[in-house]
Amino acid sequence: MVILSLYFIFSFLSTSYALAAPSLYDITATYYEAEHQIIGSEKITLTNDGEVPLSEIYLFLYPNLYSKKNPNINPAYYKKAYPVQFNPGEMRIFSISDEAGTRLSYAAEASNMVVKITLPVPIPPKNPYTFLVYFVTKIPQKYGIFGYYRELVALQGGWHPYLPPLINGKWNLLRPPEVAQFKIHFTVKERFYLLASAPLHLEKQSGEDQTFFFEATLPFFSLAIGLNMVRLEETVGNIHLIYHVRSRDKIEAKQVMRVAKEAVDYFLKDAGPMPTTLLQFSEAHLYQDVVGRGAHMLYLNTNLFKVISPLKRFHEAAVAKGVFSLLWRERLLHEEAWVTEGIAQIATEQFIKEKYGRVSHMEKWLKPFAFIPLVDDILYSKEIPLRQIYFKETVAPYVNEELQFFNHPRPEGTTIFTKLTNLLGQKAVDAMVFAYLKEIELGGRPAFRDIASQVSGKDLHWFFDQWLEENPVLDFGIDRIDREKVEGGHRTTIVVKKLGKGIEPLGIYVHEKNGPEQSLIWDGRGDSHEAVVATSSPVDIVELDPGRQSSDPNRSNNRNPIKWKVVLDRLKFSYNLNTHNINYSAGALYQPVYDDTKRYRLYFKHTDLGNEGRMEYARTLQNRHTVTGGVSYAQLEAASGQSAGETAGIVHLGYALGYPSSPLLSYYIQKLTGKFPNASISFEYSQRVTEGSDDNLLTAKVDLRKIVSFSNYHEIGVRFFAGESFGELFQNSRFFLGGDEGLRGFKPLQYEGNHIGFISTEYRFPIYYETELQFGSLALTHTLQGAFFIESGNVTDSKNVFEFSNYRSDAGVGIRWQMDGLGFYPIIARIDIARPLPISHEGKNLYYLSVGQPF
Repeated sequence: MVILSLYFIFSFLSTSYALAAPSLYDITATYYEAEHQIIGSEKITLTNDGEVPLSEIYLFLYPNLYSKKNPNINPAYYKKAYPVQFNPGEMRIFSISDEAGTRLSYAAEASNMVVKITLPVPIPPKNPYTFLVYFVTKIPQKYGIFGYYRELVALQGGWHPYLPPLINGKWNLLRPPEVAQFKIHFTVKERFYLLASAPLHLEKQSGEDQTFFFEATLPFFSLAIGLNMVRLEETVGNIHLIYHVRSRDKIEAKQVMRVAKEAVDYFLKDAGPMPTTLLQFSEAHLYQDVVGRGAHMLYLNTNLFKVISPLKRFHEAAVAKGVFSLLWRERLLHEEAWVTEGIAQIATEQFIKEKYGRVSHMEKWLKPFAFIPLVDDILYSKEIPLRQIYFKETVAPYVNEELQFFNHPRPEGTTIFTKLTNLLGQKAVDAMVFAYLKEIELGGRPAFRDIASQVSGKDLHWFFDQWLEENPVLDFGIDRIDREKVEGGHRTTIVVKKLGKGIEPLGIYVHEKNGPEQSLIWDGRGDSHEAVVATSSPVDIVELDPGRQSSDPNRSNNRNPIKWKVVLDRLKFSYNLNTHNINYSAGALYQPVYDDTKRYRLYFKHTDLGNEGRMEYARTLQNRHTVTGGVSYAQLEAASGQSAGETAGIVHLGYALGYPSSPLLSYYIQKLTGKFPNASISFEYSQRVTEGSDDNLLTAKVDLRKIVSFSNYHEIGVRFFAGESFGELFQNSRFFLGGDEGLRGFKPLQYEGNHIGFISTEYRFPIYYETELQFGSLALTHTLQGAFFIESGNVTDSKNVFEFSNYRSDAGVGIRWQMDGLGFYPIIARIDIARPLPISHEGKNLYYLSVGQPF
């Protein structure tokens, strides 16, 4: 989806920063609600600013970014981005002709993302050229900054064919669109609320159709179209704020507007007066961030204000940064976008500090709660996009939809400033920003690149080229640490290696056992670095980049010794409505940070079977193999309701093979999210070690799960489970059927035996999307899902578990309520009702209230 390969296709791309004369887009278009299409024509005028004739013209067809699924993208992305099912967007060209009406030859390239127009007569140097394009754009049904869902349409830009930058007569397909002149005649039904990158001017009305005229000079033109919207307006000085929001979100929208007003007021006090300026906000179904930037407008997701109060501070910061970005963009029209992004971040930190007394960092706020699985997932998950909700890292998300970055992602401006600080120091960067803003205040139009070189006295072209053009991903790691005792103390040699091409300073933090912490800096040049440290006591900790400011997405090799963490493995309390028993369990994992291949597990549970405590160690090997070893202490009750059996100490050895590999997903997290391995096979040998008994047990299990999705939340799930046990350890208590874990139409643990076969089929379907009910800021619901299921299984002491004539069956219905815990973490609440088959008067309905999908 990212078309970096274009760099090789078009070998003549230029890296010069000289700009072509602004192009002109004269567009006439109509939005058709039923088809969610824009049909229009545009007259494009460009100027060949090169020294040789120009024989080819290129056009970007941005909506084709959404034309088909990318097999290299995690399927979870599509479920997150598309509310119902994958719904393709696309742009089609009807015809292209010159100003005289002569058809021009054109062909699609780069997965239909680019159209190449071959001119019959080349454009002479310094001459303008005008041509006509007729197009239709199909808007995808999706969340984000380009798509529609229900009554909201967000179009950040690119809804019409547009030119890539023309620099010195050469097309550069890897740079964002350059500033152009727009003249747009846009028609919508009068019942729609419309926001655009320029103020609305009603040109004409014909029946229900309203045609608006827009005129602006921008790199791209943004639109927001909505139904059943409420218009909120505020004025601060010469800044006028307009917010189109759904009526159901007025409470949260007022919070957004309050923060926006405070940010505008802060900006005017800090940066001085502004001419009359219009800031426009539109509600949108965003999924990758709180705020999405358009040209002269912001897209906002007020749902993320429906969270617990402490998190709102970070969402307020996102809104403030969006406001500062718009205002600095207005003030610095001549400047590159990354500069305004970085300065907006500086202003945001100062604004939050002034409002709350200090700048809060999400990581520090969450660390005391890191033992909670969902918090651990944010802080330390290897799935970087989840961490990026609150921690902006240099690795791009699954799909970068930003019009400026989808074809060649670059770091966000904040990251560029951070890397500049790492290179030159905070004082130097502060001096650059001060000098830059001072010159702006005096009426100048400086380029930040030039100011940076002047203040630092260094040539920084390589720095800006590396991060804004190449944007390398670098993997730093500790290669080895050699320790030796010398006269007067200790000497430690640290060798750090780097994978990837690029230069980036790296902080190396060294802590000695009985002494202070030392901070070393490697300038990042070369593939490796050796540092020698002399200390009075042994060095016990070496850590690379603890502030996570480098472009290293692999954090597992950045610390020696490895840092360990404790994660809540399970915490479950339930009252069984069928047996009137109280069941509870609690457990914890102890495992390295950023490394889920080895872990210790400790848990205790009390169920209908009795009590059990267990401690084990698990190690995941290559190719998804996992081995475990541990001990347990059990006091179990017989399934027939006899009194508690004798206690026993047991040693366990196990092996499992799972696909796909998901060792981090403990049972508790699996139940929360409904994410299980598709297939697993496991063996466990248990040996009793107390009271001189030689009882032992070997169990073998096969667990196969398959989910076939027709669309989001519309799926058929099948689970097959088989198990065999051999031995005499707690006889007749190895496998059970009945209850929530299998055969829901029968009482929990109603059937037991040494061998088991079980199959369950469940059809799940959406009842209602986007319920958006809020439970005390702790959970935000979104999708209500229904289910029908049928199950069949058998447990027996005979060797043949597949005697299907002995299988018992049940059927039932259920409700699945998808919700986001704390406003962002997926949780499934489940209600099931089941009954034995065949249905008879003797059978009773059994009810279950649970968390997570059954499989």
